[in-house]
Amino acid sequence: MNISKIKDAYYFTQRRLSRWLLTVTLYINSPLISAVLWLFYIRRIKDINVLPDAGASVLVINNAHGFSDLIEAYQDTCSPYTYYTIDEECLRAAANYFLGYEIGDYAYGMNVNDNKKRLLRTYVAKTFSYMQRVYKFRGIIAFNFVYHALRELIVASVGLGVPYVIVYKESLRTYGYLEATKKIFKERLGKFAGEMFLVNNDETKNLLIGSSVAVNDQIEVVGHSRADYLFRALGKKSAKKSSGRRKKIIYYAISEFAGLPIFGDEFCPVEVDGIILPANYSFADLANKTLSEIIKFAQKNPDVDCLIKGKSGGYYSNSNDKLERTVLPENLLFIHGRPDLSVLIDADVVIGLNTTALLEALVLEIPFIVPVYDMDDYVLKNYTLHFLGLEILAKTTSELYSLIEKNVKLKEYPTVNKEIKKQVLDRYIGNSDGMASQRLSCSLDKIFKEK
Repeated sequence: MNISKIKDAYYFTQRRLSRWLLTVTLYINSPLISAVLWLFYIRRIKDINVLPDAGASVLVINNAHGFSDLIEAYQDTCSPYTYYTIDEECLRAAANYFLGYEIGDYAYGMNVNDNKKRLLRTYVAKTFSYMQRVYKFRGIIAFNFVYHALRELIVASVGLGVPYVIVYKESLRTYGYLEATKKIFKERLGKFAGEMFLVNNDETKNLLIGSSVAVNDQIEVVGHSRADYLFRALGKKSAKKSSGRRKKIIYYAISEFAGLPIFGDEFCPVEVDGIILPANYSFADLANKTLSEIIKFAQKNPDVDCLIKGKSGGYYSNSNDKLERTVLPENLLFIHGRPDLSVLIDADVVIGLNTTALLEALVLEIPFIVPVYDMDDYVLKNYTLHFLGLEILAKTTSELYSLIEKNVKLKEYPTVNKEIKKQVLDRYIGNSDGMASQRLSCSLDKIFKEK
């Protein structure tokens, strides 16, 4: 019996029930009843350390367990505020009711009637004001500003004098994706109405400024706080591997559009180096070939634990149906959902493409392999992350197999050039010192104290 699938079924059933109950309150046009229901769904984030006399509160709009960064931010310090979280579904139900179900995040500014926006904003503002009487929130935190379901809450929060802060997790982009994002943000999103962006790297800061989403004073670069846990683990880790433990590889399942210019359901490449990426381009074939090779490796190496980490909902490739009919070895484990960095610490080798997990492996100085078979130089240059030679490129499936085998057998972790490592980490996650969580907590405390 697949426990992960049972948990997923329970989670999505709960969300559907929540959506139905919330829609009923909207039909009867009662912000007060909506507020009562929203209050029912609010939960305290117990893993965030708070001061004993913490009085005021902060509301976190939860999407895909994004608050793991906040938990890390207060790992070694206590917040003067109590943090609560509410499922984004509460706001999505309101947006769907007033705007319809077919609104895309990137079409919101162009295709939505202004009167409908005002109705949604008014309803959300009234609902939130009722909640404010109970919790007296000093601020609101979300992890992405693009979601159309949250746009009117941003505007409403300004009217209520409550700062809205984006701890922006979507900060990892290939060069071609970054160039396309600049164009889409500038044309479709408009200026951010909230208080502040806290971002991972300078590339994202420049993106937000260059696309006129925010100005310099609205953006602070704090870095990828979750990586601090890995820096602490690295300090305790021996370069020599323990002889008694089982070997372990982790494959972070390749998403067919990872690093490509996908915005909602639209493929929107721009010209880079005089070439535009074909509209039907994807990494689907690469993903399927890599998955097959990982399964083959697991079958032939029963003494090696092979973990495959997929997206929430259990996405591992575009051939999940075929996968479910495959007889899999006992040493092959599929995991998905929220990040669990503890599984990464003692890995012998990591495999993936255009994922933060490769940078997290670099923090730990674990060898990581990037499959690039069937890629031409143009795609390699513009649509993959650049690790300045610290990565191991697999140019064929057979080479991938042999590279995994070679690195699993190593008795010590290879030495990494510290200066190049710093350059790569600073560029992509803005954290080469293990201090991002301190920067994040200090920034948040300052923003909410000033209000």
